[in-house]
Amino acid sequence: MQGGALNNDTSQIKVGEHKEGERYYSLLKQEIERHKMYPRQARKQRHRGRVLLQFNINADGSLYDAKIIRSSGFNTLDKAALMAIIKSRSIGPKPIHISSTMSTELEFKLDRN
Repeated sequence: MQGGALNNDTSQIKVGEHKEGERYYSLLKQEIERHKMYPRQARKQRHRGRVLLQFNINADGSLYDAKIIRSSGFNTLDKAALMAIIKSRSIGPKPIHISSTMSTELEFKLDRN
């Protein structure tokens, strides 16, 4: 998975549905990223990494049942990634053709300064 994109199998959907799905994924990723907070202690200790998460989406678009599929190696970053999912709000009803189970990768990286 590249660039922290959301992952979903879209091989069985039509072109119009694909565009709607891509837009939904993009908005959902933005919502999750908006709630991603770099823990102060992790930043101070210069911890960085990527967390692969899986979660479910209700028909109303609310997220639930988030879990870590691949850890960053740091408990503080893993917890922060889970909290980003928990704090995220619905971006609108889930399109019918989109799977209820999705995954995304959140990256925690430090500035080079």
